Amino acid sequence: METEERVSRILITGLPGSGKTTLVERLISHTNVSAYGFVTKEIRENGRRVGFDLIGLSGEKCTIAHIDFVSPCKVGKYGVDVSSIDIAVEKELIAGHGDIVFVDEIGKMELYSAKFRDAVTSIWNSERFMVATIMSARNTFCDRLKSDRATIIYELKPDNRESIYSVIRKQMSKKLVVRT
Repeated sequence: METEERVSRILITGLPGSGKTTLVERLISHTNVSAYGFVTKEIRENGRRVGFDLIGLSGEKCTIAHIDFVSPCKVGKYGVDVSSIDIAVEKELIAGHGDIVFVDEIGKMELYSAKFRDAVTSIWNSERFMVATIMSARNTFCDRLKSDRATIIYELKPDNRESIYSVIRKQMSKKLVVRT
């Protein structure tokens, strides 16, 4: 199919807690080509979510949002540290190199950073192979990415996690070498 041959970007959307980050981590662990990017993980204290860390594939980690951060940029109860996002983007996306880029996630917190938006746009325009999670809510930046013809979007739900994982692995293997 012609459209399938043109696919260079995969976007994964779904409700919070649907397993998007876990899916991306599984995909990362099953690729043996050079990859770069990051995942975003919850910070939990006493069973309660208090913030979010951005963990780069390089091993670098920084806190990008926390309930204790005082910031004009807020997502819910979390203050967002845009300068930490900018530093991570510089290290993990702008200076990153590889056959595939993983971005978890293109979401409200990350979108406060102009550097993040510019880096994602640059990667997008380069036709590099990208697997990213993206917020499901309407957003001008995200809607533009979702409408791109070279993009496949998967909505992750508890009952389709395994099938979507398998489908994405097959799509990656058409472009990349993956571990079985």
